[in-house]
Amino acid sequence: MSSWNIYKFNNSTLVYDLDGTVPRSNEDIDLGLASNQQKFVLADGSLAFVTPETKAVKQPITLVWYLEDETFMNIILAYMNNNDYLKIVTHTDITFIGRFIQCNGKWLTGQNGDIFELTTTFERME
Repeated sequence: MSSWNIYKFNNSTLVYDLDGTVPRSNEDIDLGLASNQQKFVLADGSLAFVTPETKAVKQPITLVWYLEDETFMNIILAYMNNNDYLKIVTHTDITFIGRFIQCNGKWLTGQNGDIFELTTTFERME
């Protein structure tokens, strides 16, 4: 399984420094985009749209891992507790910049050898 590089933003040098690797997500990733347009109904019933300068924002992504234990969750929690800005570069060179804003762990005890499911939300900044 391919790993992804993760970089942490260094506030003193203003660059992203390599902080290690994270396992490739075990679930599909939905890469949504949401428009910031506002819709108004005019007096005659027709529609008008106002488009602000920022036309759309990238939706947060959900990353899911199935692991042998909860050790990796502590790394994600440290990123969250430190308010770290991160850059994740996938095995196909897709880059996600943002921060982890949610982390949920769950033991799947009915599985052979017990599996730990880790679900995170990564809020994309750009």
